[in-house]
Amino acid sequence: MCSVLFLFEQSARTAKPPPQLTWQHGQQPKQQQQQQQQQQQQQQQQQQQQQQQQQQQQQQQQRQQQPPGQKQPLL
Repeated sequence: MCSVLFLFEQSARTAKPPPQLTWQHGQQPKQQQQQQQQQQQQQQQQQQQQQQQQQQQQQQQQRQQQPPGQKQPLL
């Protein structure tokens, strides 16, 4: 990604457009990188949620496996 930005900056310098255009062109690649990073973070969060759901299912199964004799004294 860094090499792409480096080449992009070189092309912008050689073209020498007005300063406002160079600033806008310089901002666009950074915004694209930030969006990609955010998408990766969201995917990681979804994976974590799936893991939590699996843990909850395992706990429920363990409770069902307990014999009814252990649950009666609690009542």
